[in-house]
Amino acid sequence: MDTLLHSVSLTGVDAPLRESGIAVVGNLPWGSHFCQFYATRQDLLDIQLPYIAAGLAAGEYCLWVTAEPLPADAAAEALAAVVGDLGPYLRAGQLEILDQAQWYTTGGIPDVERVRRKWLDRLADARQRGFAGLRFAGNTCGVAESNRSAFSAYGEALDHLIAGQSMLALCSFYLPGCSTVDVMDILSTHSFALHHRDGGWQVIEHTEQKRQEAALRESEARFRVAQELSPDGFVILRPERDVLGRIVDFTFVYQNAASARMNGTDAEVVVGRRLLELFPGLRGSPNLEAYQQVADHGEPRVLEVHYGGDAIQTPTWFRLAVVSMGKDIVVLSQDITAHKQTEEELKRLLARVKRQAAELEANFTAIADGLIVYDAEGNIVKMNAEARRLSGYDHDESWQPPPTRMRLRQMSRTDGSPFQWEETPTYRALLRGETVIGETMVLHLPDRTYWIAVSAAPIRLEDGTTRGVVATLTDITPLHELQEQMKDFVHMVSHDLRMPMTSMKGHADILQERLTQAEDRQARRSAEVIARGITRMNVMIDDLVEVARLEGGQRRLHRQPVALAAYLADLLARNAPPLEAHRLHLDLPDDLPPVCADPDRLERILLNLLTNAQKYSAPATPIGVQARPCGDAVTIRVTDEGRGIHPDDLPHLFTRFYRAKGERRADGIGLGLYITKLLVEAHGGHIRVDSAMGTGSTFEFTLPVG
Repeated sequence: MDTLLHSVSLTGVDAPLRESGIAVVGNLPWGSHFCQFYATRQDLLDIQLPYIAAGLAAGEYCLWVTAEPLPADAAAEALAAVVGDLGPYLRAGQLEILDQAQWYTTGGIPDVERVRRKWLDRLADARQRGFAGLRFAGNTCGVAESNRSAFSAYGEALDHLIAGQSMLALCSFYLPGCSTVDVMDILSTHSFALHHRDGGWQVIEHTEQKRQEAALRESEARFRVAQELSPDGFVILRPERDVLGRIVDFTFVYQNAASARMNGTDAEVVVGRRLLELFPGLRGSPNLEAYQQVADHGEPRVLEVHYGGDAIQTPTWFRLAVVSMGKDIVVLSQDITAHKQTEEELKRLLARVKRQAAELEANFTAIADGLIVYDAEGNIVKMNAEARRLSGYDHDESWQPPPTRMRLRQMSRTDGSPFQWEETPTYRALLRGETVIGETMVLHLPDRTYWIAVSAAPIRLEDGTTRGVVATLTDITPLHELQEQMKDFVHMVSHDLRMPMTSMKGHADILQERLTQAEDRQARRSAEVIARGITRMNVMIDDLVEVARLEGGQRRLHRQPVALAAYLADLLARNAPPLEAHRLHLDLPDDLPPVCADPDRLERILLNLLTNAQKYSAPATPIGVQARPCGDAVTIRVTDEGRGIHPDDLPHLFTRFYRAKGERRADGIGLGLYITKLLVEAHGGHIRVDSAMGTGSTFEFTLPVG
């Protein structure tokens, strides 16, 4: 890991090559830091002059720090002789020639921190002005010799600073002033050195150093590829300590592209700069505290940090893993914003699910009907209090499998035949996928019997798989008891009232027969009124009984195919005088299909509509009967040319006990058309009326094709 770290601080091997201007060197990659050993002024001119000239030609910002024996004015004069007038370069800010005292020292003492800040400022300025990069040449004569340890630290800092940056650095050292140890130390902090020997310039590279650098470059290349392709941030920070050894800041050694995107900086610009200088807001933060603890104690730390607030348009979450790596620390950062957003969404969904579950539980408990939820095997998952009351299951019984539950309770149909498990609405919904509505079941419990209307529907997933069943149980026991009372009422009406009416009718007939020859006309008329009243009373009783049976489901239809043409002919023949058959006009096509109907109930429908048409139209006007096929039904119309029905009466015409007002006579008790509607609907048809005052009425009903 130490080797890897050191490789990062060498040259940027993936940078484009730059023309050095030095024949023996050729092209160099950005990030190159090399040196020159010189003895004379001409040695400086041989190397520094073409080096600076090549940088100007390449559009680079050039900084030349000079010293005796080549001071700033002499350097400028020599450079002008090569590139021409220096004015345009100086005015454009592309060239700066300084004395070494202006650059390296503060009060005559080498100031490494001040020089580091200058480097960063110059590099930032070069980028802002649009230059290709920064090229530096510096003569250390006098400064390096006066404080070798401080200047060695400067060389090391510069080496780390330019690694991976768009920078080239050439340091010139006065060879007569260097000891053997100094030369070795200088070589250790530079990629290579130039030395004038045997009439020419030579490149000095130590064999071991060359081997190490090759290995380091290979390692660096692998490292950079891996880190630059990584979606996670990777930063190497070097602790900066005060004289007491306390960490006061960290310096960026390396930052990959992902980390730069995360913190909004330039990956190259931050290298060599201080952490708190770039991010002052981290001072006193948990992040900085974690960095300091890892650097001091070596124990890795993992923490999650959130960046939000008014200044942050998009709040962001990061997970930071901080580990020790030699004298440095590595901060691995992962953007977990999407993960956090998913967590928050899951929390919201969970809260929503809990709320909906509470609402469902409240509905489940409050619903008046029994409600049972079954799983895919027919086991009871949940049931409300009403379902438990109706089923009679206690807690242990409700967990039994379906066949066992069936044996615990006797269930039958309305006719008394027992229900098998396979015939129940629950089974049909679960295994056949049927939706069952209002199946009547009789449940026999030890203490009482319930009549229940059961509905069941399968719970289906998107792929059509049935995952269970929801069943509702409606207690219709009161309705059943009411129907039983209605049966008793019908029996009473049809038996107890008919018997005296029959006796009265017989006596009235005898009285009419004996008064036929009598001269007392008033007595004869009175007897006729009595007979007609008894007949009307019998009709009313018949209507009441018919309504009770139809509403109670006691009237069974005996359906069969009925050919309307023959049926109507027979009906008119049997009822010719009362129906005034001469007024009736039949319109039936030859290919009219038969209808499926109960002949007796159909007769009641037609007689009700025909007598209505007679009562509410003039005697001489025609009454039409028309039939037409319509899909799988036949439409039958009865039309008169009477005075019509008042618009206020039309919405209520088929209502029980409603008697039309308007121009129509209030005759009967208002059950005729109501019974007609019940009979039509019992056949599976429907009935309607169209009418306008002064033009007559048309009653239209449908019957299914037989």
